[in-house]
Amino acid sequence: MKYVETVVAATVVGALVGCAGQPAALDQDSKAVTPAPLALKMWLGSENAVQFANEKPLRFSADATAAEKVFGVLGMPSFQAVRAGAFSIQAVQKTSAEQTQQNISSVAWQAPSNRNAAELAAFNALSGNVGAVGLAVTVLGTNSFDPRTEIGTFVCFEPKSGTKDAAAAVQNCGNKLLGMVERTFEPILADENSTAARRFIGPVATETGKEIAQLYINTEGVFVGDGYAPVDRGAYPATVVAIGFNALLAEGFGKRMGWVVGDVSPVDLGKALGRNLPRDTAFFLPNRETPNAFY
Repeated sequence: MKYVETVVAATVVGALVGCAGQPAALDQDSKAVTPAPLALKMWLGSENAVQFANEKPLRFSADATAAEKVFGVLGMPSFQAVRAGAFSIQAVQKTSAEQTQQNISSVAWQAPSNRNAAELAAFNALSGNVGAVGLAVTVLGTNSFDPRTEIGTFVCFEPKSGTKDAAAAVQNCGNKLLGMVERTFEPILADENSTAARRFIGPVATETGKEIAQLYINTEGVFVGDGYAPVDRGAYPATVVAIGFNALLAEGFGKRMGWVVGDVSPVDLGKALGRNLPRDTAFFLPNRETPNAFY
């Protein structure tokens, strides 16, 4: 089987990752800013893993972790199925329904989308012990960028009954993400734009007190799937939206020189964001093979 086709240049992959350059040190006298809405651009083409993974409601295994559920919605395999570094962003950008289902088969299966509640419950009971048949264990694609370890993703299950089209669903999702950021940062002190990302800087409450955090959101390459929310989210018709985002931790020479700010790790920032998780959403932030996820 042809697993994946190279469809983008390295520059486009870089745009998907977002701008992770070095901002100027935060002025301690900075005042709170009110961010404008996110201007998001969808990934072109419908042959992406988010589309194929959610064409029918996903049912997760009983022992699936929050991170594995988010991975499943994104059409990505668990680390137990495919080791870190052996899965390529290309296998998300352009793939097939068969390959996507194979990739997520260790933790998720597609449930029938045209059954009533009683039939769906029966399906759940019968399929609880289904094995991971046809698990993909090969290296997918040739690009070394593994989206499970390099960038986080914020996911929305936007009810079709409340949105007129995919563009509206994407904007709704962006509003939810921005709202979560505004509730988490106390307050936002810097809001910076680049060609492919927005960067937010400000104090965030952590277990050791308030610390300056830095978060960037990819404004290009937003994946969209036309299908259903997972079974444990109601299996309703939904537009599934996936927006890349991540924490940036100041390290090394840039931190010593005061050129880079950000003392909150992805784990701690994830915990803070998770306390403000909007309805019908989920996310993960990368942390090697133990991503921080809220579902």
